[in-house]
Amino acid sequence: MKTRYITTTETAKIIRKTLKSEFPGIKFSVRSRKYAGGSSINISYNDINLNSREVDKVTDKFSAGDFDGMTDSYNYRNDAIYEGEKVSFSPQFIFASNYAV
Repeated sequence: MKTRYITTTETAKIIRKTLKSEFPGIKFSVRSRKYAGGSSINISYNDINLNSREVDKVTDKFSAGDFDGMTDSYNYRNDAIYEGEKVSFSPQFIFASNYAV
């Protein structure tokens, strides 16, 4: 099965759509950043009842992998499936911030 590469900008659009369906009525700001050596997505929202861990549960699957602090290394995922297709997401990090707290 061929792997489709999804850019950080495309990933931000997917995350925006996913958050809108998972948390209707809550307005999210989803911004992508590209820099030397990688990219990230910053998500912000303003809702006192929504914990950032709930947002993380929804968005973590869209990152390229995970940072391992024990070995000080980044481990890339190679088994991501999105809409029945094997994909490789671009952003190394996805940060969610609740400005209501």
